[in-house]
Amino acid sequence: MRTVVEISLENIGQISYAEFLNTVSDPTCYAAISLKPLDGMAAIEISPALVFPMIDRLLGGSGQQMANPRPMTEIEQSIMQNVLKLLVDNLKESWRPVYAIEFALTATETHPTWCR
Repeated sequence: MRTVVEISLENIGQISYAEFLNTVSDPTCYAAISLKPLDGMAAIEISPALVFPMIDRLLGGSGQQMANPRPMTEIEQSIMQNVLKLLVDNLKESWRPVYAIEFALTATETHPTWCR
């Protein structure tokens, strides 16, 4: 996105999938990722507070937050799918020296509570 970003790990915790779904906003940007050859799936949720500035920045804007987040349009969902595919490709590359995991984006959703 050609901008300086600083990220720090806030915490690590283990919760049930139901508890996770209760903490995410609706609508949001949710993705399910397979981890072959491992069993199970990974879930990634990107809140609207981050999604809309990312999309704005990718489309040439300043990356400002929206005052009133709203559901994503089909075009915005398509942009975020491309961002998620890039994330999955980078995860695969990052994990290659540790363990050969085939990360694959299997589903995206804007209303994760429908995924129960």
